[in-house]
Amino acid sequence: MIRTDGFSKGRALGLFWIVASVPALSEIVVPSDFLKDLQSSEFKIRERAEFGLLEWCRRQPADSMIEIFKHSQVAADPEVRERCLDVLRKLVGDEYMTEGEGYIGIALSWKDDVVIVPGEKKMRKAVRVTGVMANTAGQQSGIMINDLIVKLEGEVWYEVDATAWFRERIKKMKPTSVASMTILREGELVDLKVTLGRRPLMADHPQNIDLEASELAAKEAHFQHWLGQKKAAKGLSP
Repeated sequence: MIRTDGFSKGRALGLFWIVASVPALSEIVVPSDFLKDLQSSEFKIRERAEFGLLEWCRRQPADSMIEIFKHSQVAADPEVRERCLDVLRKLVGDEYMTEGEGYIGIALSWKDDVVIVPGEKKMRKAVRVTGVMANTAGQQSGIMINDLIVKLEGEVWYEVDATAWFRERIKKMKPTSVASMTILREGELVDLKVTLGRRPLMADHPQNIDLEASELAAKEAHFQHWLGQKKAAKGLSP
């Protein structure tokens, strides 16, 4: 029989309280230096602290957003509350940009081209680029007007409507995913890796609306919806 004397009981009880008092490994605590510097009288220090806090949060966004939300609501200093809201806005924006349909930011001809690819004898269809929008995945990856896209994700086209297929395939890919494509440019094949953006709400009517302003408004609406849900869950006023 194993004896349980007073010493053993006391030690076990002490260990219980030690374990119970240790924070959970997943608990996130905002570094105090950031919160202190957000209250600085110097603008540059406050700006640097906000940038540092954002980068710290991006390393553990799911957990840190809970803490940043708390500080944005209960911090005594209004500067801290406002800057924590700015950090939250960017973090929620990061999430927003990973949702929805994929987007390159290029205009395409509505009619397929038919080309001979170097090294092949059989004619194949190609997708002609007629425009590249500024500050989009297309521009950043180096796509140019009059490039002929002859392959996407290993797929080439002989019989199907290449342009329609290409449009739908890009839409089905997730934002931030990487699309592998080959283009024919001035008789030479060029392989590209394109990190997709998020398809804007008004992407089909770019000539009638400011896409950048529209997307900023959509992102802000998404953030306000997210913020309203968090406040409601905490019983706070919207």
